Amino acid sequence: MRWLIAGVTSDRDLLLSGLSLAISIALCPLALVMFFRAMASHGRRRLAWLLAAATACGTGIWGIALLSHVVFTSATRLADAPWLLGLSLVEAVTGTLGAFSLWSRSRGQPSFIMLGGAMLALAVVAMHFTGLAASPSLAAAAGNTVDLPGFVQILIVLGGVALLIVLLGAVVTVVDVRFVLRRAEEAQRLRQLADSAFEGLLIHRDGIILDVNTALTAIVGQPREALIGGHVLDFVSLSSQSLVRERLATKPNRVDEFEIVLPDGTRRIAEVLSRPILHGGQPATVAAIRDISERKQAQARIEHLARHDPLTGLPNRVKFLGLLKDFLARADESGAFVGLLLLDIDRFKFVNGLYGHDIGDGLLRIVARRLVALVRQDTKGEGHVARLGGDEFAIALPPGRQGSVAVTMAAALRASLAEPFEISGQSVQINARIGIALAPQHGQTVTALMSSADTALFWAKRDERTSIRIFEPAMESELRVRRRMERDLHLAVQNRAFKLHYQPIYAVDGQTLRGFEALLRWFQKDRGWTAPSRFIPLAEESGLIGAIGRQVLETACAEAANWPDALYVAVNLSPVQFRADDLVGTVTETLARTRLAPERLELELTEGVLIDDTERARAQLVALKALGVGLVLDDFGTGYSSLSYLGRFPFDKLKIDRAFVSRLADDADAATIVRAISALAQGLGLSVTAEGVETTAQIDLLRAVHCTELQGFLLGRPVPASAITRLIRRQRKTTSSAA
Repeated sequence: MRWLIAGVTSDRDLLLSGLSLAISIALCPLALVMFFRAMASHGRRRLAWLLAAATACGTGIWGIALLSHVVFTSATRLADAPWLLGLSLVEAVTGTLGAFSLWSRSRGQPSFIMLGGAMLALAVVAMHFTGLAASPSLAAAAGNTVDLPGFVQILIVLGGVALLIVLLGAVVTVVDVRFVLRRAEEAQRLRQLADSAFEGLLIHRDGIILDVNTALTAIVGQPREALIGGHVLDFVSLSSQSLVRERLATKPNRVDEFEIVLPDGTRRIAEVLSRPILHGGQPATVAAIRDISERKQAQARIEHLARHDPLTGLPNRVKFLGLLKDFLARADESGAFVGLLLLDIDRFKFVNGLYGHDIGDGLLRIVARRLVALVRQDTKGEGHVARLGGDEFAIALPPGRQGSVAVTMAAALRASLAEPFEISGQSVQINARIGIALAPQHGQTVTALMSSADTALFWAKRDERTSIRIFEPAMESELRVRRRMERDLHLAVQNRAFKLHYQPIYAVDGQTLRGFEALLRWFQKDRGWTAPSRFIPLAEESGLIGAIGRQVLETACAEAANWPDALYVAVNLSPVQFRADDLVGTVTETLARTRLAPERLELELTEGVLIDDTERARAQLVALKALGVGLVLDDFGTGYSSLSYLGRFPFDKLKIDRAFVSRLADDADAATIVRAISALAQGLGLSVTAEGVETTAQIDLLRAVHCTELQGFLLGRPVPASAITRLIRRQRKTTSSAA
C-alpha cells in the first residue's frame, strides 16, 4: 500500500496520474455518447459510430493501462518493441468494437450482454500482456533504445493519446450537436406534419401506444399524455375489441372499422389502416385512424331514405315489395293465405287545396300512425304498413289460415280513419277506399298480387255503394277494356279525332234561336259512337281532359265565328280544366285567334268546381268575367247546391237540371223547385235556362214560371256543324214569317 501511495504521489508520477485521470474522465461520457448514437443509427451510420466509439474507448483504455504501467513500474521508456505497443492498442480497440457490436444487438438479452463483457475483458487482458511484453523491464535484452529521454517520450505518447481523445471528443461534440439539432428539427417537422393531418395517427408496439398526433386526441377525446403508454384497447368498445386484438396479432395493411368509446360514453365509428415501421430503432406499427361517424350516419340516412318514405317514416314501395315477397315465401311453405290491402284517401287533393300542404302533410303522418297502431295490434307486430306515394298506403298481413281476416282488417282501418283528425287547430274528416287481394288465389307473385289489389282499389274508388272491394277476375277484364279506351283516348287527342255536335237553345217561346251548346262526340270505327259519360271521366282521371278541353274550346269558337252575330256558343268546362292555372290565358288566346266576340261565348260550370277552393274559384270566375264572356252555373239544384254561390260568384245564368224539368207535369215538388229557382234568379238579375225539355206541357209550365231559355230534344237534337246552316236558315224564315 505504501508502495502504491508513494508511486502516485511522487512529483513525476503525480503528473502522469493526473493525466490518466483526465483521460478517464473524458473517456466515459465520450464513449457512452458515441455508443448511444450508434444505437440510434442504422446501417453504415451505425457501423461508423460503433467504430468511433470503440476507437475512443479502446484508445482510452490502452492509454490508462499504459500510464498505470509507467506510474507503478517507474519506467523511463515506453517500449523496447514499439510494434508490440501498437498491437496492444489494436487489441484494445478491436475488443471494444466487438463488445459494443454485441451490446448493440442484445435487445436486452443477458447472453449478448455477458458475451460482450467477456470479449471486452479478454481484450483488456490481451492488451495488458502485450503491453507488458513491450515494456523495457521485460525486453531489456533486446537492447533497442530510443534517442529521446524516456520521460519526454512517455509524455509525447501519452499527450498524443490525450490529444486524440480531445479531438475525438470535439468531433463527437460537434457532430452530436448538429445531429441533435437536426434530429430536433426533423422531429418538429414530423410532429407538425403529423399534427396537420386530418387523420388520427398512432404509433404502437404490441398495442402499447408510443406516440399520437393531435387529430387522434380529438377523435378519442383524450390528451396525448393520457394516451401515451396506454393500450389501444383502452378507447375501443367491447364489441370491437376482438377485432382489434385480431388485427394486432395479424398482418396489417387492411382497412377495418371499429367503435371508439369517448370518456363521456359517446360512441364513434372509426376506420383504421396500419402498417409496420421502425420507431426508435425498434419495430412498431403506425395506424391511421379516421372518424367516419358522420359518413356512416349519412350513409345510414341515405339507405333509410332509399327504402323509407321521408314524410311518414314508413317503408316505401321498394322495401314493402321485399317484405311482401318474404310473406309470400313463408306462405308458400305453409300453404297459408297472405292478405294485401291497398288504401287510398278520398278527396285528399281537396284537403290539400282547402287547408294547405302543411295540413295535408300532417294528415298523412297521423294516418300513418293510426294504420301502424291498428295493424301492429291486430297482427301482434308482424304486419307491415307502407306509403306507396301520394295518399296511397299498403298493408301486408302475415301468413294466416283465413282470408276473411283481410276483410275484417279493412273494415277496422276504414272505421279508424273515419274518426276526425285534429291538425293545427283544424278538424279534418276523410274517408278511405280499400282494395284487397289474397294470395295465392289472386296472385302467387308480388307483381300479380299487387296488380290484383290495385285493380280492386280502382273499382273501390268508382263504387259509390261501398268503399272496400275484394279482387274478382271480372274486374280485370273490365279494367283491360278501360285501359284500352285510355290508350285510344291518347291517340284521339293526338289525331284530333273528336267531333262537336251542337244542340240549339231557344227563347222561352220555343221558336227564337238564341245559340248552341257544344257537345263532345267520339266515333271509333270498331266501337261506333262512345257516350261522353264513358270517356269524359276517364279523360279527367288520365289527365287528358285539359288537351281535349282546349280542342273543344278552339273548335267551338272557330265555328261559332261563322254564325250570325246574334247567336252564342256555350262550352262546358270540366272541373279539372277549370282548376288549371292557364285557363284564363287559354280563353283569351282562343278568342283572339278565332276572332269571336267575348260576349258570344258562354262557359258552363257545375257546382262541384266551387267547393274545392272557393277563393281560387271566385278569382278565376272574376278574371273570366272581366274578359266579357258569359258564365253559366249548370245543373243547378243538384249536388252541392248552395244559394250563397249565387251571391258570391259572378254568374249570368242558371241552368235547371233536366231531372226537375222531366217531372214538372207529374211532381208538384219538382214544379215548386223550378218556380223557386226561377224566382230567385229573377231577383238576382240572372237568366234561367231549362234543359231536357221534351213535351209542350213542359214548355207551357216553364213559360208560366218565367224561364228565359229552353233546351231539349223537343226543340232540337244535337247536330254536327254542317247542319247548323239549315237551322239558321229556318230561323230566318220563321222570323220573316212572324214579321
